[in-house]
Amino acid sequence: RQSGGQLCVRVDFSLLDNSTTNGTRIDIATLKCLHFTFSAQQPLRVLFSVSIMQKYSRLGVFLIQVKAVESALVKVQNSNMLHSSYTTSSINLCIADVVQVYPSASSELFFVNSLVRTIGLTLVFFSIEEDMRQLLIQIADMLHYTKSLLSYLTSQIANEEWFKSQHILQSSRSLAEMDAIHEQYLDHLLSRFFLLDKHATVIQYILTTFNHILRFVGQVDEFVSAAET
Repeated sequence: RQSGGQLCVRVDFSLLDNSTTNGTRIDIATLKCLHFTFSAQQPLRVLFSVSIMQKYSRLGVFLIQVKAVESALVKVQNSNMLHSSYTTSSINLCIADVVQVYPSASSELFFVNSLVRTIGLTLVFFSIEEDMRQLLIQIADMLHYTKSLLSYLTSQIANEEWFKSQHILQSSRSLAEMDAIHEQYLDHLLSRFFLLDKHATVIQYILTTFNHILRFVGQVDEFVSAAET
């Protein structure tokens, strides 16, 4: 607002493949369709050229991708169902069922069958609770990985290189010099964010990991929904 410019986010549908637009597949790389633009008056327009905003878009999209995965993990981690005590509920159910059946039992065999059935149900609940505990451990590990990556990325934005660039920008005598320093700093960030062409293997590995995490989160949601029923 102070600069008099306007930041916009646009969607480039040409970057979406058919499987994504048809809703048959969700891929974290889909967010690459986002593109940031910044319309500003002269002379600021020189400092936020198309090439500069393309670099900002790549940086911003990657941060959004990491944050999206973190948010999905936090949401499922805070799910009440994952923290429910199925064991206590099953024991109470077992006792109530046996007490209800016993007075009307016409034979010891009928009572034994009822008791075996309710104990079996209790064991099932024990198994579900253990599965929930293992899920929480795995989610915590994934969240630690994602938060560590996000912390690293944000630390690179305001590091020594930024303070150095900021000092040079303040002492610059021309827009051309400021533009060169601005672009140099963004190139430094692209390198630190593993977004240069030479880092293609690294960034592909990270995005693949994100897809595995999101797929896992989806399976956890299905498991929790099944446990509720």
